[in-house]
Amino acid sequence: MPHEQAGAAYARDRLTARSAWAIEQHVAAKRYLVAVGPAYHDTLSPVSVGSLGAQGGPMPGEEVAAFESHPWHADAISLRPPPLRPVAQFGMRIAEV
Repeated sequence: MPHEQAGAAYARDRLTARSAWAIEQHVAAKRYLVAVGPAYHDTLSPVSVGSLGAQGGPMPGEEVAAFESHPWHADAISLRPPPLRPVAQFGMRIAEV
């Protein structure tokens, strides 16, 4: 079972339907973000880039439209990690703490 389906199955018994849906759609959200903003691809880890192809690659236009039409699509997008900051910036933030 793909990890997004396993996570959603676990969440369905413990969280809201909306949360479970977002968990199940986090791979779709990655595919969406790469399709609508190709620069997002450059923020993915090497493992995530490798799995992207197996997960269907960037969404085609009709799939983008269907994903955007779902009222909870922003929730799935919010589960995707933000672009990584350069290591130097991260080190500066730690030094400030």
